[in-house]
Amino acid sequence: MLSSGQCVVLGGSAVALATAVVLMSRNKSEQQLGDDVQFLVSRAKTLQRKEGCTVCSLDHLMAAINETPGAKGHDEAANLLGNAPSNAAGGLSKNDLEDTLRSVLGGAGAQANSTESALDRFTIDLTQRARQSKLDPVIGRDEELRRIEHILSRRTKNNPVLVGETGVGKTVIVEGLAQRILSGDVPYNLRHCRIVSLDIGSLTAGAMMPGEYEDRLKAILEEVASSNGRTILFIDDIHNLLPSVGQPGSTMLDGGALLKPFLSRGELLCIGACTVDKFKKTIEKDSAFERCFQKVTIDQPSVETTISILRGLRSRYETHHRVEVREDALQAAATLSHRYISGRLLPDKAIDVIDEAAAQVKIASGFCPNVLDSLKRQIVQLKSELGMLEAKAINDRAAAKSVSEVRTKLSALRNEEEKAQRTWDEQRTELREIQELESDLSCVDYQIQMKTTGQRKKGGMMGM
Repeated sequence: MLSSGQCVVLGGSAVALATAVVLMSRNKSEQQLGDDVQFLVSRAKTLQRKEGCTVCSLDHLMAAINETPGAKGHDEAANLLGNAPSNAAGGLSKNDLEDTLRSVLGGAGAQANSTESALDRFTIDLTQRARQSKLDPVIGRDEELRRIEHILSRRTKNNPVLVGETGVGKTVIVEGLAQRILSGDVPYNLRHCRIVSLDIGSLTAGAMMPGEYEDRLKAILEEVASSNGRTILFIDDIHNLLPSVGQPGSTMLDGGALLKPFLSRGELLCIGACTVDKFKKTIEKDSAFERCFQKVTIDQPSVETTISILRGLRSRYETHHRVEVREDALQAAATLSHRYISGRLLPDKAIDVIDEAAAQVKIASGFCPNVLDSLKRQIVQLKSELGMLEAKAINDRAAAKSVSEVRTKLSALRNEEEKAQRTWDEQRTELREIQELESDLSCVDYQIQMKTTGQRKKGGMMGM
């Protein structure tokens, strides 16, 4: 029943049968499926399309077996999937087979039967994240954003690919475009669009069966194409969709073969991002794939532009770390990181410097100040000395005189410790109050922004 040239005992254990099915599926290119199996698989895929699922699951295959009584081997399948208990002689229950196959397949059957759309499962809606204020503000990059908007407005070859070194802000530029779409600061043809970012990790996770990865990717592309230009697909590190060139035997899946027809026909809008090195090694090697894109070079910003970017991000880091970031710190981070940190580019390394310094200040604010810590250590040391001197003061006049001096010094240090402790407690109380006020202010700003956005949308609908 399973394949020609391969025999599986139907009355065997669930684990043995499930393992045989998986091995058969993985070695599909080396085997020829029988006519009955091909018919059942075709019927299962028909049921999958009727239910609107993205992947043909175990449930579809079982439904096809139950609905095909005339197929050769159906009696064995009926006996196999019958209601006999799993411990019966020569029998195997349907529930045992379902549970074991799902366990061996990593739960793919349950996920495939979900009614959730492929875009919801395998992409991240950047426009929705911008609406929820989860994206950092984008400062500058006006020229690059205008170029991207210009390419997206073309009739053909309307797919920009951002090419630049790691850390120059390619992904942030796309996030800035999502924020502009939300605020309406884009050409009219893009105002009703949304940007979704392809999550390649989720796309490949659990795709064990042959063709499952391609089915998922094709479902995403078809959903984007069916939106009639209202959905823009962003693929970060787009070179990962193409197989590695010059590496024989590479197992990298070729998603570019599925993407090229949609791009060449202009059926979907796509934004790619890639490093210069990977662009030359993968995309430029495939001339047909390269012609579908318009290259947008993203260069490292200047020190002055980096300072402006840090100013825009200052409030986010102050809120997160609950510290104050001064203007001279921003200028020093941009200037010194550009001068002394090699192998990395602005603005990424300057942002890391601010983040690292703010984290250090945050950690230090929770510990005892150096002055107070030094006083406490001196007090502990004097207490130890005083105990030793008091033990010898009975028979030693010099020790008795030293006891009086140590007590006087110890009393003075305790007074200083009390003052320092009181000052530190007051500072911590004030800092806590400031942090609470900043948190309340952030909530109020978010509510005002959401209310303003809602009023703008309402006014736009009335104007239409």
